[in-house]
Amino acid sequence: MKYFFCSAAALLILCGCSLPSWMLVEQPRKSEMLQNYYLERARRNLAATSRAIERAKTREDALRLVERARKKVRSTFSGVNAVGPVKSRTTGTVDFPNYTVEKLLIQTRENFTMTASLFLPENGQKKHPVIIFLSGHTDSGRLGYHYSIAQYAQRGFAVLCADPIHQGERKQFEELSSVLGHNALHRQLAALGDGFSQWRLHDAVQLINFLEKRNDIDPKRIGVMGNSGGGTMTAFLTAYDRRVAAASPCCYITTFYHNFLNELPADGEQTPARFLANGGEMLDLILAHAPKPYMILAQEYDFFDIRGTRKTYEMAKKVYKLLGAEENISMSVSPGPHTINRKVRETNYPFWSKHFNVKCSLVDGKVPKLDKKVLYSTPTGQVLDMPGEKSAHQLIVQKMEKLKKERNARKLSNAELQKRLSKVLNIPARIKVPEYRQLRHARDTKGIPLYRMGLDTDRGIVVTLYSQVPVLPIKEKVELLISEKGSYNLLGACKPIDPEAELRSLDFRGSGDSLSYGGFHAGYDQDYHYASMGEMWNEPLIGRRVLDVLAAISFLHSQGVKSITLRSEGLGIIPAVFAAVLSKIPVKLYLESDKVPTYTAHILDPLAPLPHSFIPLGILKVADLDELIRRFPERFIRKK
Repeated sequence: MKYFFCSAAALLILCGCSLPSWMLVEQPRKSEMLQNYYLERARRNLAATSRAIERAKTREDALRLVERARKKVRSTFSGVNAVGPVKSRTTGTVDFPNYTVEKLLIQTRENFTMTASLFLPENGQKKHPVIIFLSGHTDSGRLGYHYSIAQYAQRGFAVLCADPIHQGERKQFEELSSVLGHNALHRQLAALGDGFSQWRLHDAVQLINFLEKRNDIDPKRIGVMGNSGGGTMTAFLTAYDRRVAAASPCCYITTFYHNFLNELPADGEQTPARFLANGGEMLDLILAHAPKPYMILAQEYDFFDIRGTRKTYEMAKKVYKLLGAEENISMSVSPGPHTINRKVRETNYPFWSKHFNVKCSLVDGKVPKLDKKVLYSTPTGQVLDMPGEKSAHQLIVQKMEKLKKERNARKLSNAELQKRLSKVLNIPARIKVPEYRQLRHARDTKGIPLYRMGLDTDRGIVVTLYSQVPVLPIKEKVELLISEKGSYNLLGACKPIDPEAELRSLDFRGSGDSLSYGGFHAGYDQDYHYASMGEMWNEPLIGRRVLDVLAAISFLHSQGVKSITLRSEGLGIIPAVFAAVLSKIPVKLYLESDKVPTYTAHILDPLAPLPHSFIPLGILKVADLDELIRRFPERFIRKK
């Protein structure tokens, strides 16, 4: 039957007739293409991890797995350089029954201060075991976890808790929640080749540095726990820093595969760049700590999938068993949603009691109610009100200016600049001519028929090339329109600049025909999610979009097109500039305006306006967009 429809369509086209409405494709709905692309990679990655665990038969095999995990973690977080001694001061104390709270200011970078509280039990010990309690994504920061922290302090454990950046007393943006603020900072840091996970881990390491210099803390009994985002940082800190004696992350451990399976976005600190490219899985965060004590705290109905939690635990348990330390790995699953509650705590108390040799009650007690302002470490409740304190944004701008000076001081040839740009974007040296598909027709927003070709630009990726004339043959002159808006909305409104040229439009991955849920500017939706996944694979999504443009150029050239002019608008300018600079087939990009978006302007705006999916990791170590235009003037046409 499909052959009849195809033949009928071809006959109507050859006769110059319009296609009937029932033969046209409607405007695209939500696409699963990018979801399937990343999910398949995650599936293969988890399968490789599982095979490595299955092959392990001896203690020596287990030790190799542990060392391999530590290498993955060290490589991923190689930018962390939090060395002591750390500057700190106490701004006051508050006495409670059974414990005292010190209000602290800890400077983790020059003029960049972390607000913290140290709960010290009154149990007569000269050196206390300590639990670093890392906060999840609550706008009130450490004070939002006061009830849980006080429960551990009442049981004889010192507890150090601190505000993450843009939470509690460390608010950076008035307009943004904790998660969206973290992501705004991460988008700025990414352009510098840095990341918010690196910054958060840097702060967490400084907490250990702070504890080690205190006379009332036992440095051999430093533990870490936290919930949600704090569970994430517990896993990262424990994997990174060998000084941690025991760990208990809550509501985080699953597998990256299950996060991808459920299309679960995570914020900037939860998606460390290159970790998956290094072969990492969440299991490695546990194995890097082995054979030291580790307890996974989970909830049955958490959005961090319990199926992945159980799989990761079983794999970790096998390695611990081969190491002769099976009693050091455990898991508790409570019958609730994403939270740390009484049930979770009461299953966790025996873990700390056993491994830190503290006899204590194993059931929750009463916690005195208080005005949380009593525990503020700063006079006003905001660290940025302190004289001389710098915001994260100010530090980021400083680094941006330093990178610009370094770029200006270098004397790179154009060829070397192209080589470095290709590396940042992860563009292959040779762009293959993609296989093409003649797809069903569509119609634009006015109902005018559009012709469609599919180009296989990548494994599992088919991007769409639109035109208002039959797909083949193609004229010798082509103007290729590149925009994030989708060709079915755009093509009919545009005319060729050169009347002899044929206008075609490309829907690069994640736009138009392959548009996912949410928009490009949504702070926590699918485009952001896929950008995060690409960053973890060391394969920036913007680089893959540039690959789509370069593959389309290669295809047009293979079809006898002798003159290719790129035209772009909106966010499409970004992949168009990169493609114009990197294309080995001569092309020119027509610039409608002298104003082009730059990563410098993106960073100077504290709210970071560019979507994460258009930011290559470390681009400002190479060049900004306006610099590329100045370096390659022969590849650009300015509007007269």
